[in-house]
Amino acid sequence: MILIDEAHLIFSETSKALLEQIEIIVKLIRSKGIGIYFITQNPMDVPSGVLAQLGLQIQHALRAFTAKDRQSIKQTANDYLSSDYYITSEVLTNLGIGEALVTAFNE
Repeated sequence: MILIDEAHLIFSETSKALLEQIEIIVKLIRSKGIGIYFITQNPMDVPSGVLAQLGLQIQHALRAFTAKDRQSIKQTANDYLSSDYYITSEVLTNLGIGEALVTAFNE
């Protein structure tokens, strides 16, 4: 398992070429059965191309204090698979301390 904390530091000023290489590296790591976790305060810090390579998402509560925050929550919710059981954006804003929404692409 590889844990990358403060992931925003990796992606904040990444060139397009480096981002493409990171996506390839993530694919290769996962194909060997190794888990990779990008840890960050804001899920928008991880580019969608990288997020698309990840099969598990763990998201703690998000709070909206500004219009930009509300847009970020909406975008984050759109990155999750849809569910018949809950509305993702509502779950993300109603999580309590120590709670998280955990989703995976398969059983």
